[in-house]
Amino acid sequence: MKMIVEDLYISVPIFEAIQPLLITSRLFGLFPINYKKNGNTYSLQWSNFYGIYSYSLSVGLSFLTVTGMIADIKTDPRHSLRMTDVKTRFVTCGDISIVVVIVVFSTLTLHLKIKMFWKLMNILNQADHIIPFKNPKRIKKASIIFIAAVTFTTGLIYAYDIILKARGKSILAYIKYYFAFYMLYSIVIMIEVFYWHIILLVKVRISLLNQDLAKVRDRTNVSKNVILEDIVGKVYLSKIIVNGEKITNRFNNGRTSSIDPYVKSEESQNIGKWLLSLSIFQDKIFEATSIINNSMELCIHHKKTANLICELLTYEAEEEVKKALTILSLQLSYCKLNFSSCGFFKINRSLLTSIAGAVTTYLVILFQFNNTAQ
Repeated sequence: MKMIVEDLYISVPIFEAIQPLLITSRLFGLFPINYKKNGNTYSLQWSNFYGIYSYSLSVGLSFLTVTGMIADIKTDPRHSLRMTDVKTRFVTCGDISIVVVIVVFSTLTLHLKIKMFWKLMNILNQADHIIPFKNPKRIKKASIIFIAAVTFTTGLIYAYDIILKARGKSILAYIKYYFAFYMLYSIVIMIEVFYWHIILLVKVRISLLNQDLAKVRDRTNVSKNVILEDIVGKVYLSKIIVNGEKITNRFNNGRTSSIDPYVKSEESQNIGKWLLSLSIFQDKIFEATSIINNSMELCIHHKKTANLICELLTYEAEEEVKKALTILSLQLSYCKLNFSSCGFFKINRSLLTSIAGAVTTYLVILFQFNNTAQ
């Protein structure tokens, strides 16, 4: 147990905020951690049992997915569930392979991501000594609602997809071949949910910092020493939070944005297939929006911090206070918040139009290709 990571101790408010994430991620094999309460803190520790469960789940589902895909390929195209022609086989195998690679890679790097998560929690613990974590129940409620909404929406799309794809064929055979693939895809979605929560935790901290800086700005009748103590604390807290953002980026939300694209020309007039494609498209946009909006909101809070510091610098203050504010301002100028996907491109709202345009173009090309082939 000690060979992976040391035991981590976090405050009760922080644990309440991340508890839904811990339980859900552990179920999907992404967080093999045990926890228990020790007085006013909770201890998190690596679990060998859940570690074996995570690796077994990933390997088992990947093996079943590949064997199911191969079995469907060997089936006569007239009776195949998804491999009805060469083009469909190529696209389907590519889509499934990407999902398998993402899940296997995430599982193999679990110990590294747990260590990074530990660092982030240590940073939040340090920040908690300066500005206490407020209203963890509200964060917990938002976490539960988000996880429930993602799970419910994904489940509906899965059910709709299975019913349409297996229509006129054996539903049991379809589930036998592709149930493991749907489970793997659920794990990929949970990787996004995990990343969303990490961004949320850092965003809440910066928001609390901004609220406290605003209070310092409004305390015109407070003595110099009290303000100086507050400002020096904020300098240290700002450094802590920016380090947390760096750790957040290292989680590398390497997520495939592919949709279920195998649309045949004879299916293009089928309203059910159109609704399925539309539902999957909307689901992808929702997934991208949830990550992008959270990232952009965090950057906005960071900019507010810089604005508050600049505003405080315009006020009359003692030399020590001015010096502390200048230090914090310089730190903020060098510590830029940038989110990226595996370092390939930055995450911002312009990415939404890029995703929508790319998917639309891809579908148009597919339909044109189908019409030409027909």
